[in-house]
Amino acid sequence: PDSKVTYEDDEYELFRSPTDPNKKYTLEDAFALQRNRFEHLNGRFVPDDQIGVKKQGDDGSNDTVRKDQYKYALGNENVINAHVYQIKKDLPTPFGGVVWLGLAQSRNTPYVPFYGIVNDTYAPFKVRSAKYDPTSWYWAVWHIDQMVMKYPDLFGNSIQEKWKELEEGWIK
Repeated sequence: PDSKVTYEDDEYELFRSPTDPNKKYTLEDAFALQRNRFEHLNGRFVPDDQIGVKKQGDDGSNDTVRKDQYKYALGNENVINAHVYQIKKDLPTPFGGVVWLGLAQSRNTPYVPFYGIVNDTYAPFKVRSAKYDPTSWYWAVWHIDQMVMKYPDLFGNSIQEKWKELEEGWIK
């Protein structure tokens, strides 16, 4: 709230001028930045991937692109495989740290930890398919994201609560 950055700025220097220089950024802070969809702005801005989507009694058919309202959110539908690098001084050097990957759209998928010297991984992470495959982690969370975005009144924050719970356990 104390930042000099506004949503009208041409550049967002989020990490160059923290609002509290004594605060350390957490993994949750980094995840939240990549998922940001203007949730805390009380409708002042709408992510541009929501143009034409039903809002507050409107059927969405009259939505037009308004530069003063629709903005490109960091957590938009095009962000897949978002990642956060975490360097931990207590990990053995060969590990090199932890890479937290959001293996689908960052807006509704948990960030999964991967370590540097691991040679194998969970089978659903390995599925590579350009078409929907229910055995694929990517396609499963892609489908969840699509449902959450299409039916926000039905899902509310329930999906978000689930992936936050998963992330909390993995962080511990």
